[in-house]
Amino acid sequence: MSKHYRIENNCLNCGNDVNGKFCSNCGQENIEIKEPFWTFVGHGVGHYFHYDSKFKNTLKPFLTKPGKLTNDHIGGRRARHIPPISLYLFITLIYFLFAPTFKDKKDNNTTFNYEYNQKTGELEKTMSHSEREAEEDSIYSVFKTYSYNRQLTELAKLDSQPSKEDEGSKKIRTDFFERLKRLNVSGADSTIESYRSRQDNLPISQRDNWFDHFWNERQITYKEKTGRDIDISDMLNKNFPKLLFVLMPVFAFFLMLNFRKNKKLYIEHLIYTIHLFSFAFLCFFASGFLIYLTPLNAGAGISILTFGILIWYTYRSIRVVYERSRWVSV
Repeated sequence: MSKHYRIENNCLNCGNDVNGKFCSNCGQENIEIKEPFWTFVGHGVGHYFHYDSKFKNTLKPFLTKPGKLTNDHIGGRRARHIPPISLYLFITLIYFLFAPTFKDKKDNNTTFNYEYNQKTGELEKTMSHSEREAEEDSIYSVFKTYSYNRQLTELAKLDSQPSKEDEGSKKIRTDFFERLKRLNVSGADSTIESYRSRQDNLPISQRDNWFDHFWNERQITYKEKTGRDIDISDMLNKNFPKLLFVLMPVFAFFLMLNFRKNKKLYIEHLIYTIHLFSFAFLCFFASGFLIYLTPLNAGAGISILTFGILIWYTYRSIRVVYERSRWVSV
């Protein structure tokens, strides 16, 4: 971006004489104060994120040379790159702004044939996202009024009905079916005591294992307190960025213990962790964007590819930063 420097040699900020492009007293650049709109915007963005040269110097090694940014920062070569924290905040900001949009847009563009046997007979509709939510809420409200045995009957009908939906539509229909099943279970076991009593009356081979037993009791307790079912996938999607942020210092501590022979300080392990997690966020963002652009059945392949890239990046960066052999890194 071209800059227009002033002919006058007095600093507009502190009044000192300027010999060259910058004031030796305060550091302000001696450029014209009247500038076009896009020049003004470009300077603001450039100075805030240090895009002038740091962005280009950071992006290439960050994407193509795992571990180099960490080694440069630890080795004192810092002026040419964006600081680790700034890079992490910038990437997570992009993720927070756009990641929910991908999910919502995908939902809005999805239609499915929802079949359910009600009093009026077979209900078969192709619904948009908003229509589907309204219909699901309506069916859910009716389903709640049924007895436990009536719910089991309706679930069996719904499960046995044939479907000609695509994979994305089947996923949505299956999720709602699971929602009804959770309501059915919670209706049968509205308290922990009723759940335990029902388990005791079952044959040993049909009783829940220790994990299911623990989880169902937690679910009943949660339902008693909030009136809502626990949605694990929704909880993970909402709290995943927070979870990664909390895990960073823990992960860095684990690295310090595992690579203690390298005699690196904890802060050096943390710097590597920040770079690694920044790349992970960038991968999740890119993956969501690609899934958003492609057909629904391509999502699994993109997710597998993203996971593979993360594994390779982690392996390669460990080799570079901690100078370990291939087998030790693996």
